Amino acid sequence: MSKPVFMSPEHVQQMNTQLGKDIASIGACAALTRKYQISYDLDDEAGGKVWWTMSFVKGEGVRFHLAPPEGGQADITFSGSYWRMLEFMRRAKAGEVSPAD
Repeated sequence: MSKPVFMSPEHVQQMNTQLGKDIASIGACAALTRKYQISYDLDDEAGGKVWWTMSFVKGEGVRFHLAPPEGGQADITFSGSYWRMLEFMRRAKAGEVSPAD
């Protein structure tokens, strides 16, 4: 099986499958009093939008979605360039990111 493209539907499905079995994240979310969301509102070069949203839900754990946050607004939203974010994530994975980045 080939490695899926970062944050593609296949990649998100794989992450959600792993998170669905992750006792630590499910346990951490058990203490929540409400749903929390972190979103990335990213612009692509063609003028479109790309959304990455993480939801933290009591009884469910952590889930990724390739959609805007439910309810229209996340608790935290990062905005910027899709391609710059991909490059940042690549650099972070390679250990090339400093606190100034």
